Amino acid sequence: MSWLHPKGESGGAGWGGAGGAGPRWAAPPAVTARLPGASPAQQPMARPQGSRALAVHKKVSCNTERSSAESLPRVLHTRPPDSLQASSHLQSRMQPEHLSFERCRETADWLLARTRQRPRVAIVCGTGLGPVADSLEPQESFQYTDIPNFPRSTVTGHDGQLIFGELRGKLCVVMKGRCHMYEGYPLWQVTFPIRVFRLMGVETLLVTNAAGALTDSYSPGDLMVICDHISLPGLAGQSPLVGPNDERFGPRFPALSDAYDRRIRTLAKETAKHLGYTSIVREGVYAMVGGPSFESVAEARLLHALGADAVGMSTAAEVVVARHCGLRVFGLSLVTNMVSKDYDPEESVDHHSVLDVCQRGAFTLRTFLTELVGRLDCSNSSDPKDTETSYQNGA
Repeated sequence: MSWLHPKGESGGAGWGGAGGAGPRWAAPPAVTARLPGASPAQQPMARPQGSRALAVHKKVSCNTERSSAESLPRVLHTRPPDSLQASSHLQSRMQPEHLSFERCRETADWLLARTRQRPRVAIVCGTGLGPVADSLEPQESFQYTDIPNFPRSTVTGHDGQLIFGELRGKLCVVMKGRCHMYEGYPLWQVTFPIRVFRLMGVETLLVTNAAGALTDSYSPGDLMVICDHISLPGLAGQSPLVGPNDERFGPRFPALSDAYDRRIRTLAKETAKHLGYTSIVREGVYAMVGGPSFESVAEARLLHALGADAVGMSTAAEVVVARHCGLRVFGLSLVTNMVSKDYDPEESVDHHSVLDVCQRGAFTLRTFLTELVGRLDCSNSSDPKDTETSYQNGA
């Protein structure tokens, strides 16, 4: 192979071929040593001369004379690592530090070292539903701001306290207020307490919320037992499980077809009948949206068409993480308002009106939950060793 020649010179046509377009510069005379007795194919390539040839030669030389020590890291970076190296690499690049198993255990250890109570039931109180925690006896409370790694509540109606105590013979821990996506928290941080509860030995999670009704037969003040949910953030890729999966918490692909425990839901219906609440206790599908704005008319119509009976800005992400950790889950919504599906509404909703209904409905919800917790079948233990054993290996 010889260097390029302009069209018409010996050595053939330019890049464009005979009569074709292409560079028309002529290569300077080539200088090279000839190997005696070697065939033309074995002869070394001629080295062009002149300023153009010198530039080409320098470019080739600079690229080929890099040291192996300099190029080796780039080769290693592109080579697929084994599963352990890949997990470590992704953990460092994709997973926030606070989400690590060790960080969750650090928070669990901090709490277990400051209380002798070993809860088996965790309750998350939604907007304005903090009075549920007042039924616990005796109480040990911690401010979220004092707990290592714990997210802080910033919304009115969420006090930001973690309370330990006994409720109808069951050892419980109650979150008096939660955090939300719209406060600026990523979902892994919103759900951080759920993983901590699992490491503390909790077996059952009860989540509550204030929700707007999409089904016309509902009324403010009703209680809706959640049988399923639609997570709009989750469908859009905003899942609390996005990122590397830690098998010590749960599987990569958890199933959610049985997210809300059927036995506890049946127990809830029996509890409603016992308390005479059958006229106000419903069962339906909860839709989670990101917030903080309330739903537009078109959004409300869409959610209702999808099968949602009530809508709110929380809960579903916590349930996803709880099921990922193997917890039993029960969800309960207090209906605070009717979501408008009409462009000529008589009144619009605001946060103050939601809080007002929560204050009026808190007693009913607290009575219902207290009776339900008393009927749960779960083990109690005051021995710290029982809890330590439960998560020593990430169980």
